[in-house]
Order: sequence, then structure tokens, then C-alpha cells
Amino acid sequence: MGNNGGTYVELLTETQYLRVEEAAREKNEYVAGRTYAMSGVTFAHDRIAINLMTMLCQPARSRGCSVYSSDVKVKVEEFGCFYYPDVSMTCEPFTPASVFITAPRLLIEVLSPSTETIDRREKMIAYRSIKSLAEYAIAQQDAPLIEVYRRTPTGDWTLTEYRHNESVLFESFTGASVAVPVSDIYDWL
Repeated sequence: MGNNGGTYVELLTETQYLRVEEAAREKNEYVAGRTYAMSGVTFAHDRIAINLMTMLCQPARSRGCSVYSSDVKVKVEEFGCFYYPDVSMTCEPFTPASVFITAPRLLIEVLSPSTETIDRREKMIAYRSIKSLAEYAIAQQDAPLIEVYRRTPTGDWTLTEYRHNESVLFESFTGASVAVPVSDIYDWL
């Protein structure tokens, strides 16, 4: 049990969380035995995520991988947590009854004012602990800017920024890179 200002709070196990989450009306992320409600999104946020999913789906499928929306959780083993990234790509075998992935190759978060600090700190640290992860991308919601953090062969991480008149180069696909025009991601600008 945890202590929260004198009030005892029962921490959930992963199994309890997954059972509760299956019946929940709203999505909750899970960190250190506690759940955190997901906030709503703007039209811009949703459109960026949908555009990215749409443009990555076919290249992923042609390489035996799958792209998922924010309805699919990612389990971060090392930290014992579950997050709902805005877009994820994995080459794990497709299992229809699964509710989370454990070996993503690419994770993308679209920044919101309420989640920016979490996406840039907590999630970045947790995501980088996933051995299969090759890239973590952060998409600005209010400006055409995509930041791609890439794992190098030595295990270090590099940052490349892509702006409006450029194409984002995703290198986490097996066999070849996939280029996505930033102007297509932010197609209303």
C-alpha cells in the first residue's frame, strides 16, 4: 500500500490493471501501480496521428509489421508500466486477442500542452529502455515540426528535426527507410 498524504491507496498489480482497463470506459495509463486518465485531444492532434498512421500502414504491412493507433497499449517491461502512444509500429506476430505490444520498433507521440512534459521526460526515458525500439518521434501539434530520436548501433540516441518543406525519414522499417512529407502530416496548413 502507498501513502498519499495520510490516506492509504491500494496499488494495482499489472494483472489487476489489465482487468480494470478492459472494462473501463476511458483509457488509463499505468505507472508504478497507479493509473492515470488519458486526456482528450484536439482535431489537430487526432489528424496528425491519423495522417501518420495512414502513411506508415502500407510500408509497415509490406515488411511484415503492423501500425497501431492510440487504442493499443505498449508495455514497458523494465519500468512495469503501460502507455498508449498516439502511433506505434511493431513487427511482433499479429495476435488478434492481444491488448498490448511489447516490442515496438517505432513510437510516436503528438504533443499536447497537458502531456508535453510527460512525453519528453517520463515516456522518453521509459521508451528508450525498450530493446526493440529504434525510433521515438514527437510531433508538435501547433507547428509543422517532427523530432525523431534514433538509436545508433552503439546504443546512443540522436535527434533529427524535420520541418514543413522536408520529409521525415523513418529508419525503423526493416529493409529500407520510409520518407513521409511533413506537409502531408500537417495537411491543413
